[in-house]
Amino acid sequence: MAKAVLAKEGVIAGGDNTLNSSGTAKVRQLQLPEFTDPVIVVGGGLAGLSATLQAIHEGANVVLVEGEKDVGGNSQKASSGIAACNTEAQRVRQINDSTELFYSDTMSAGDLENDHILVDQLVRHSSSAIQFLIDHGVDLSDVNLCGGHSVKRVHWIPQPKEGKPVAVGFSIIKALKEKLRLHEKNHPEKVKLIEYCVFRKDKNRRCE
Repeated sequence: MAKAVLAKEGVIAGGDNTLNSSGTAKVRQLQLPEFTDPVIVVGGGLAGLSATLQAIHEGANVVLVEGEKDVGGNSQKASSGIAACNTEAQRVRQINDSTELFYSDTMSAGDLENDHILVDQLVRHSSSAIQFLIDHGVDLSDVNLCGGHSVKRVHWIPQPKEGKPVAVGFSIIKALKEKLRLHEKNHPEKVKLIEYCVFRKDKNRRCE
């Protein structure tokens, strides 16, 4: 397994997936900026990327740590769209929807066993979640009717009339990753992405 060491001086040694002559993982040194009160985000899936970009927007110094060789996680494998109500795409299509209807559909789909507080948060913030992705370069202007929903509210990336379908999850992750890379390039003193590094605390502060 590739290894990384977090030193007191703030140096990260991130391993790659190649081996040296002794059969152990090679180590590369990454010098972190001297961040003041950084926000540290662990995991670079859709939630982690979104949290990182929002923290950057709020003016924070941010370090995103990802255990794999690239960010994205399982989110980039998602093949369906994102359900949301009261969005601009729905208004353009004159789709009559509401938080109450979305809540009712979601609870019914879960045989009323869903956590009603979480469902309430989901439906009330669904429109802003879609807008967040749109603001970061994701086109979710296509709206469809899918199982469990009584109206068209599942937002998709418009599909080409011919050729290979557009992968929704991959496209979302690609757009957010490009935004993050741009922030890191333009503001290396405030934003850092560390990949292929999984933290494990021990007496030597070693990360494996």
